[in-house]
Amino acid sequence: MEKRYLKATGLFFLTIGLILASGCTGGGDKTTTTAAKTTTSEGGVTTTQAESATTTQAPATTTPSGVEGMYTGFMEVSEGQWVEYVMDSEGMETKQRIENIGTDIVNGVKSTGVEMEIEAGGQTSITQMWVDSSTQELVKYAMKTQDMVMCMDVSNMEEEPPALGGEEGTPEDYLPNMPDISYGTYTTPTGKTVNVAKYSSGELGEGEYWVSSEIPFGMVKTVDPEGETIMYLYDYGLSGAMRSITKSEMENCMDLSEGMPDIPM
Repeated sequence: MEKRYLKATGLFFLTIGLILASGCTGGGDKTTTTAAKTTTSEGGVTTTQAESATTTQAPATTTPSGVEGMYTGFMEVSEGQWVEYVMDSEGMETKQRIENIGTDIVNGVKSTGVEMEIEAGGQTSITQMWVDSSTQELVKYAMKTQDMVMCMDVSNMEEEPPALGGEEGTPEDYLPNMPDISYGTYTTPTGKTVNVAKYSSGELGEGEYWVSSEIPFGMVKTVDPEGETIMYLYDYGLSGAMRSITKSEMENCMDLSEGMPDIPM
């Protein structure tokens, strides 16, 4: 996939999810409590649980010999790949799935699409973003909430949204030759283990950011300055992504751009 397309997708979708909610612990064993309030500790992460609450605790990480050479920057995302994240903000859990749904003809243009599904508070919303496969210019957004599909022609917008991939494929903050990097492994709650690089200094500010060359979009885990996990990778796949907003739904959507002036992003 073109590097500029990766730039126009990754962090845009991740940023939406992080604004809505910011992180929970990942992987490890599930713990169910029935006391009014208990605290458990697993792998260095402490989780406080309400009555009859079930949580997933973060896995312990290791630093195997030779893992330093396993991070080479973000992988190039291609059709069919997907990732799932879990976030938590003040006890409200949010699940986020990001998929590369391939190419389609959108507004008469061969376009490449990424779809994001967010589930929070019992509600699910789905967003698709399409870019011109040749020029990587934005073409269209489609949004689905409950049974209503809305869309917007964004081909005239002057700028692209912020992104994860960066103009050169890997953001400057996550280049493999940056100083103050530590290494380890991370195991998803679904049992998949990947090598990770951990960044904790520079323009990223306080906290810790885990990334991997082995997963689409690169991001694995975010830890705040207090050591609490605010986002973690739940699962990922290198194939199998499927769009949830169908072509028919997108073509017959409620067009929010009609009658609206052109506004730069």
